[in-house]
Amino acid sequence: MLYGLFAHDRLKKAIRGKMRKKRLDAIRRHILRSEISTQEELQTALLSEDISVSQATLSRDLEILGIEKSTSPSGKKVYILPRDNRPPSSRGELRIGRTEGFIGPVDTGEMLLLNTAEGHAARIASEIEELSAPEVADVFFGPTHIVVIGQKGTTRQALLCAIAPAIPEVLR
Repeated sequence: MLYGLFAHDRLKKAIRGKMRKKRLDAIRRHILRSEISTQEELQTALLSEDISVSQATLSRDLEILGIEKSTSPSGKKVYILPRDNRPPSSRGELRIGRTEGFIGPVDTGEMLLLNTAEGHAARIASEIEELSAPEVADVFFGPTHIVVIGQKGTTRQALLCAIAPAIPEVLR
């Protein structure tokens, strides 16, 4: 009977851990994709994914993630992810050769350097990546810049056209 209680506690902790990871991932996603300025707005966004969270838990989660506030171009204070809290790479941990994670060099085409307002690069870079444009080899971002790297043979104009659905202004 005692073993059953310990197993039950371990199961509850594992479920809580999975729920927390799902909630933290959802918070990151919403902050990357939307201008969220209050915890109430974030709670509403999470409810759209059937994630119910108390204000106290949400405050704790924001602190864990190191979420900050920054002024948007419209003058609104919005939540942003700190640079070191971006979503993890989908490539996973690989060991090919001696250097862990290194796969090899990639031949690329043109590169674009895009300037953004403070705190908006992550959201815009995410929108570019969601296009899954075949012309785009990869996208990197910092606090105020995005680098879009084209596939080998991709011209600058083709790369601009490929990201235009996310940023129509690039064609002006």
